[in-house]
Formats: sequence, C-alpha cells, structure tokens
Amino acid sequence: MATALKIEVNGDISRIEINSLEELNDAVGGYIEFIHFTDVAHAYINEDGKALNLPYNELATYLCNKFKIGLMPTDFISGNMVILGNGDDGEEADIPESLRLEIYDQMVEFVKKYKTIRILEI
Repeated sequence: MATALKIEVNGDISRIEINSLEELNDAVGGYIEFIHFTDVAHAYINEDGKALNLPYNELATYLCNKFKIGLMPTDFISGNMVILGNGDDGEEADIPESLRLEIYDQMVEFVKKYKTIRILEI
C-alpha cells in the first residue's frame, strides 16, 4: 500500500491509496505509462491519453515542466496523473512529505499565475 497524489484534469488534487496495479490503472483511466518525476518520486499517466483524446491536464503539465522531467516544449499531459514515491527495491512507496510540500508550493504558484484549483487533501 502506498499513498499517492492524484492530479485530475478538472484541477482536483487528492491523496489516494494505491494497493494494486488495477487501482493504479483506475486512477489514470487505463494502461499506465511511467514518468521519472524526481530522484525520490515517479508518476503515472494514461499511456493512451492523447490517442484517446483525454482532456489536457494543465496542472500536471505545469508540474512536469517545473520539475523538469523532460517534456518536449510542445508536449503535455492528457488525463489524470498519479505521483508516488520510489521504494528501495523499485516498489511503490508513499510520496515523500518534502516532495508533497514542494508540489503544494508549486500549486500555489500555479493558482496565483493561472487559475483556481480545488485541493481536496494533500
């Protein structure tokens, strides 16, 4: 079991528990694609998000650019994104508290610059 942050296309952000691959697939709405996020965390998105015409996830794209994960300048995230911590042996782990707080700070910056989001629980 691991605690993750889920960033939905509608701007909702919440902490969720991920206990299985099925729950992770449900959280992103399909098959998962791994994204290296930071040295202590990774993210998952729907691997077919663009092909399925899933909505543009403005906040997830913003965070990916802020954390410099290597998106091409014209690339973006489609659909929900789930961020988890890196476990010792490659397993899923809770999102680190320090990263959760850093993401919160980036979300505040995003809101100041762009728009309103709902933080359900972080």
